[in-house]
Amino acid sequence: MTIPLTWGRRYLMCPPQHFGRRYEINPWMRREVTVDPDQARAQWDSLVTTLRDAGAEVELLDPHPDVPDLVFTANAFALMGLRQLFFLIGGLLDRLAYLSYGLSVVLGFIGVKLILEALHQHHQIKHREGFPHRLAYLYILGSGFWNFVGAGVFGGGTANAPLVNYYEHGTFLTLNHAHTALFGAFGLLGIGLIYFCLRYAAGETHPFNEKAGRWAFWLYNGGLALWIVFNFFPIGWPQLAAVYEHGYAYARSQAFYDTTTFWQWMRMPGDIVFAAGALVMAWDFLVKLRPLVSRAAAPVFGGAGGLSHEAREEAP
Repeated sequence: MTIPLTWGRRYLMCPPQHFGRRYEINPWMRREVTVDPDQARAQWDSLVTTLRDAGAEVELLDPHPDVPDLVFTANAFALMGLRQLFFLIGGLLDRLAYLSYGLSVVLGFIGVKLILEALHQHHQIKHREGFPHRLAYLYILGSGFWNFVGAGVFGGGTANAPLVNYYEHGTFLTLNHAHTALFGAFGLLGIGLIYFCLRYAAGETHPFNEKAGRWAFWLYNGGLALWIVFNFFPIGWPQLAAVYEHGYAYARSQAFYDTTTFWQWMRMPGDIVFAAGALVMAWDFLVKLRPLVSRAAAPVFGGAGGLSHEAREEAP
């Protein structure tokens, strides 16, 4: 019994004439495990028949021998009923072969611009007396550096280049890009904002020592650098070569990781340095928050009906 469709009545489908497994991009894709073309065709025919019996209009897209996944990728356009858009984008992709390179250039330009702008403003700050946000600006300067290196170079250069990107996903080069771009660019920016707020809240009433915050900054950056030199790169580049030569499944297998045991342990120096930075920063936050919390809680827990010390002295 076929239930009539109440929505989704128009579909674009592609016969599985050339459906096959010709490459490996995840552990579940093995070229040596072949597909059954007869069964695939029978399942496809059954699906088309079911849709048409339910009242759907099924349009057919001619299969192409060089696009074995066309039977799947057409589904997104089938939901929208935009058959012409499929061909339009298919033609555009051939002309956008250098899109990733262009994005890398744009990210690199933005990163360089941020660094130069930060250096220029930092130079002005150094020659200005009484600038209260030097520590926050140091973190913003670090964020600009990692935005260029972590997002631009490690992302656009070593992760998103089309040929590398095909094999690189899920390797330690992805970890390298993720750590340096996410924490290096956005994490340091967020910490800089926190220090900006703490300095603003302290005002001229409470002391604000920048020494611990500077130590945390350099420990964080030192940890990132140690990760790159002693963990991400020594494992990531051989892993990329393993994906290319033996397939993604092997490069993510225990057999491959057993060949990198030394470098797996060499992540520890970076972990220790980075963790030290986090501890120093946490202690610094507590020190800087304590007088602010005490000041905020004074009217509530100050005694004498919640009066301040000065008010209690004046009270009869």
